[in-house]
Amino acid sequence: MADATEVKTELATQTETPKTAGTTDSPEWLPARLESARKAERAAVLKELDLPDVETGKKAAAELKARTEAEKSAEQRAIEFKNKFEAEAAQVAKLSASVTEQAARMMIGLTELQKEAVQRIAGDDPLARVNAITALQTTWAAKEASDKAEAEAKAKADAKNAPAAKDTSPARGAAPEGLQTSPPNHRAVFETLRTKDPFAAAAYAEANPDAYKST
Repeated sequence: MADATEVKTELATQTETPKTAGTTDSPEWLPARLESARKAERAAVLKELDLPDVETGKKAAAELKARTEAEKSAEQRAIEFKNKFEAEAAQVAKLSASVTEQAARMMIGLTELQKEAVQRIAGDDPLARVNAITALQTTWAAKEASDKAEAEAKAKADAKNAPAAKDTSPARGAAPEGLQTSPPNHRAVFETLRTKDPFAAAAYAEANPDAYKST
């Protein structure tokens, strides 16, 4: 029995598949084959991209990424600048309309001579007109005050130098001019005065009692 068991053990040992030294699952040539395939694939990619090595490829990729980011930033800045420009243009248009309206209102209150002066200085520019009117207002106000003072002084001087008014009314009790007769008819004078001025007629009769006598 012992001999039979030894024979079976020996046969089993002889029929076992020998294992590759250093590995348990793959033959020793497989890692080398895989590495060689990876190198070949890498070389093909580099050749297609016209790159000498991997490091150069990495550098080129980094530069491309940076350039892309820069272009995106430039585009964004352009959009922001455009938006800012449009907003400022709208604000300028609004201010221009306001200045034009203000200039028109200020021109309405001017005399023809003042309008001509503003036109000569500023032309049709609304802002220049506003500035010109603002600058000239002090001068105009001073001239108006001077003209007013001069007119008042002239009026006072004229009033002072004017001759006194001459009293052309007949003296109290005297007959009006053109009614004097020689000798006077006091009754006729009295009747004439009474139709025009009873008070004068009474005064005349008081001074000339004959006025009450009938002719």
